[in-house]
Parts: sequence; C-alpha cells; structure tokens
Amino acid sequence: APIASHLLYTQPTILDDSAPEERRMGIAAGLAWGDVANVTVVYTDLGISRGMEYGIEAAHEAPRPVEYRSIEKP
Repeated sequence: APIASHLLYTQPTILDDSAPEERRMGIAAGLAWGDVANVTVVYTDLGISRGMEYGIEAAHEAPRPVEYRSIEKP
C-alpha cells in the first residue's frame, strides 16, 4: 500500500516537523517502510526536499528502484 509518511507523521498531535528530534523520528519511521517496499516513488511537482533525498539515498542503498513521477505532467 502506498504511504506518504510526511503527511501521516506531521499531523497535529503526532510529530512536530519543526522540532529537530521529532523530525528525525518521523524521517526514521518513514524510511522504515522502505524495508518492505518494492519501489520508492518520488513526486517531483513541488521539488525534492531533504527528507525525500534521505528516502532516495536509502532506496539506492537497499537497493530498491526509484521512480520519478509528476502529478501535473504525464
């Protein structure tokens, strides 16, 4: 099942993305999903954040394919 960890873990009362330790916890939780993923999909419409770069690096190290997609452009 697809997951957008940055949307899940940054909801109010979950983790505070502006607090460095909570941000690290959220990134670690998101990267943990990669252990069972078949592919990492990166949507590039709004650019690639540092958190997304962590996910891309983890996918390459796994190794797991990385697909770049856009919602706006086919």
